[in-house]
Amino acid sequence: MIFGESLSEKIVEGIYNINTKPSSLDIEVVSQLILTGKAHSIFKQKKSLLKEANKIYNSYFHISNEYENPLSYFRWLPINSKAPGPSS
Repeated sequence: MIFGESLSEKIVEGIYNINTKPSSLDIEVVSQLILTGKAHSIFKQKKSLLKEANKIYNSYFHISNEYENPLSYFRWLPINSKAPGPSS
């Protein structure tokens, strides 16, 4: 594996603190993404896509929840308790 010294301790600690160890290929890919700065540009692109997706969600569902993450991948939809359906 090749990764920068500044990340060495954190990566090794992370590998041994989880039950399933990532493959060497995964580690190499992630290391290269971090070292080349590509990880940051991927993060920026994903953040932009999340903002757009949540903007679309908000345009259809006018639901305000102060505890909800504005960059969430998933959003909660309330279920109307008076909706018709089988009674229990």
